[in-house]
Amino acid sequence: MNKFGVTSSSLQWFCNYLSGRSFSVSFDSQTSQNIDVDSSLPQGSTLGPLTYITYASELQVVAERHVVVFHSFADDTQLSKATRVEDIQAAKQAIVNGIKSIQDWSSSRRLKLNAAKSEVIWLGTRQQLARLNEADKMLQIDITVLKSSTVVGNLGVLIHEQLSMDTMQRSSLCEDLLLSSAADPPTASPHRL
Repeated sequence: MNKFGVTSSSLQWFCNYLSGRSFSVSFDSQTSQNIDVDSSLPQGSTLGPLTYITYASELQVVAERHVVVFHSFADDTQLSKATRVEDIQAAKQAIVNGIKSIQDWSSSRRLKLNAAKSEVIWLGTRQQLARLNEADKMLQIDITVLKSSTVVGNLGVLIHEQLSMDTMQRSSLCEDLLLSSAADPPTASPHRL
């Protein structure tokens, strides 16, 4: 916390905030015994996201060792690397090495990457993407194989592999139609959606 300017009384306040905590579970009018918590952040706390970002700030340095671009928003992290089709294997290896280093860093801090939420997308022109076979598009991290998608979500925005707006426009249009339909009174004329 010192590198972020949190010192003396503020640092002591954080230490007090994160120590001596316990939790219990309540269900159906019954409550479990309290269990001491020696790691983690209080779920839903105002300081949770800021504290996590501070805690995970080293991830950028870990990723950059593999010459990949790192982007993070709260606990969502993205790695990317620009490459030519001819250099696809080297780019894949750099991304895989970056992911493995992040896995190691995370494990050493009692965090876990969620492979089920991980997505891979290759961005390029139709001609560039046509030169990649399915094996080129996959990433293998230990025993986990991540297959490439043609569309991925990023903070609520859909990104298409050719960076076209078609999918986003269709999705947005459908959402507008659904919202418009939901806003219409039940006596709306039959030709309206």
